[in-house]
Amino acid sequence: MMKIIKKWDVIIIVLLVLISFIPYGIFIYGESSNNGEVYAIISVDGKEQQRIRLDNNTTTKEFTVNTKDGYNIIKVEGNKIGVIDADCPDKICTLPGLVNRSGERVVCLPHRVVIEIRGSKNTEDKEDFISR
Repeated sequence: MMKIIKKWDVIIIVLLVLISFIPYGIFIYGESSNNGEVYAIISVDGKEQQRIRLDNNTTTKEFTVNTKDGYNIIKVEGNKIGVIDADCPDKICTLPGLVNRSGERVVCLPHRVVIEIRGSKNTEDKEDFISR
């Protein structure tokens, strides 16, 4: 026996579909509310080693981060950053390529190197990005 779809069934389905897009809308709003300041924070063994502003960067540079376990060659190209070479056995840290979106991370577990992209969302956050 077939059931007939009723008016309220359609309304409930449409509402559920619309509600499912709320997280996407929140994510897009968060990205657009960024004041444009984007930083890459390079940490070794949980300690910040370097902070690079990416949003106004137009240069390309490479540098090496040496740890007691090995090295990572990091490339900054415009507003992107990433690990392009490392002497760790699996080289998983090179797979993401160059990243530039707030919240993205590149991690080299054997060397304990983390590159984290952060963006300030309001003027209060700007204080967090002052070099210490």
